Amino acid sequence: MKFKPSSLYGLPNLSNGLTLEKGLAENLEMRVFPEGKKGSDKFKRYSVNVEIIIDKDGNAILDKIENYNGLTEDRIENFISSQKFITASIPSETEKWRFSGWIALMNKNKKEAKQEKQQELIEEREAYKKRIVADSLNGLYIPKNLEECFLELNKLLKHKDIETIKNLKDRNETIMYHHGFGTWLRNNWGLWGGSRLQQYLIDKGLRHPDDMSATILEYYYDWLNEQHEKWKEFEAK
Repeated sequence: MKFKPSSLYGLPNLSNGLTLEKGLAENLEMRVFPEGKKGSDKFKRYSVNVEIIIDKDGNAILDKIENYNGLTEDRIENFISSQKFITASIPSETEKWRFSGWIALMNKNKKEAKQEKQQELIEEREAYKKRIVADSLNGLYIPKNLEECFLELNKLLKHKDIETIKNLKDRNETIMYHHGFGTWLRNNWGLWGGSRLQQYLIDKGLRHPDDMSATILEYYYDWLNEQHEKWKEFEAK
């Protein structure tokens, strides 16, 4: 049976008419983060991504939460389970439905919210300084140059996957790995958040993480096929 997925409607409102975000903000004695408004970047943002399951009676449970700034998860879970939700967006064919969405809050006191943001920036700068010289992040070795990337890829990939890359028609076909494995490289080798490999590639003239992962994979194809001229020229820049 086909029906319009209710997830298109985002998180449903509470039965009292408030958004979940607004109701939770009041419960936590915070305020909704002024997303996209002028000056909002001066305040520290507390973000959570939640998945909640709501039944036809409006009862809900928190099924999953990704908490990025240390909000009290027990209070969030207790608040959600104690509320009634509007159920109009639940398809009539189902007894309950999973909804997911982002909630962004901030300190109720704007002055304190600004101070928290300033402290957060200081901590981020200090963490970045450490990341760009570390030889490993989250227990994973971070290559310091292209040749080390190739050696690490040989350790990370299965033999059949290495052979698949080696036997591509040409280096341009590595674009098929932009999503999936390319995303893994960008996230785990610190090409977004900062790492010594990111700094190495910036020094070679690359700026965007997408270009960085693409370059690594293209030269990896060359290396596997014993075409060493181009990647060694890149290393020598």
